[in-house]
Amino acid sequence: MSDKGWIALHRNIRDHWVYQEKRVFSKYEAWLDLLMDANHQDNKFVFDGKLVEVERGQKVTSIRQLSERWGWSRTKVTDFLTLLEKDKMLVRKSDSKKTVLTIVNYDIYQNQEQEKSHSNDTEKPQKSTNNNVKTMSNNENNKTSSSTRKKRVYDPDSIYFILAEKLSKQICQNQEIKEPNLNRWADDIRKMIEIDKRTESQVSNMIDWATSDPFWSAVILSAKKLRDKYDTMAAQANRDYKTQTSVNNSRSSKKQATNYGKTLYTYYEQELRFSPNMAFDEYVRKKRLNERDRQALEQYIHSLEER
Repeated sequence: MSDKGWIALHRNIRDHWVYQEKRVFSKYEAWLDLLMDANHQDNKFVFDGKLVEVERGQKVTSIRQLSERWGWSRTKVTDFLTLLEKDKMLVRKSDSKKTVLTIVNYDIYQNQEQEKSHSNDTEKPQKSTNNNVKTMSNNENNKTSSSTRKKRVYDPDSIYFILAEKLSKQICQNQEIKEPNLNRWADDIRKMIEIDKRTESQVSNMIDWATSDPFWSAVILSAKKLRDKYDTMAAQANRDYKTQTSVNNSRSSKKQATNYGKTLYTYYEQELRFSPNMAFDEYVRKKRLNERDRQALEQYIHSLEER
């Protein structure tokens, strides 16, 4: 088998069900994922209130995001990136909020001139150690079938177009992007609803969450990216919700305990008016307070003393 030449591997392969299968990535898959997810052109976006420039061949991410995407521990992700750095395959720069990965010699993997001439090259005979095989360009066949396939056109009043327009407007509130092809974005929204089985409200809520999150608002710059990263963002949003709910419940419980202690203190205060020298323990015994009531009253008294 010949090891010369190359094949065109389009990023759209990640939309295929065979790629989207939930699994633990191999090192090869992780490296391929980095190559396909790197920016294929220079870009700018606002992150944490600052303008960040991302060059062709770079990817802005985080160890946590890669860990969730690849099904690895964070330690394994860090060790793998270190290994790639040692082999001079990428350069990593990290701060407390993000990690910027730069693919070394990115043009080797995606050279624009090679990309243009690929169709002609694949029509030429290719030699192998066993025989000569002439392969026709799959790209040319795909182009022919694509050109004859009628593109969908979405009505501005359709839910797909409305959600695409919502995403565009909320992205533009954070940063400047080139005017999007809303019809193409609407098609990605349609795929999320019809193929991925998301509800309209789920997609709408994810747009709100992604465009307000400090990290993801700098990453989600198209409907396609929203679809690609949906599962990862949904997992993070769910964790954030559980954390916030736990905090709110804790605050609510503390507030209820304070109010209950305040009520008990009202009766205790009335008793002290008639018996100002009565000790706290004596009052507890007299009123036959249970342990819960005693603690609530005692904690409220301590809170008053600390003011």
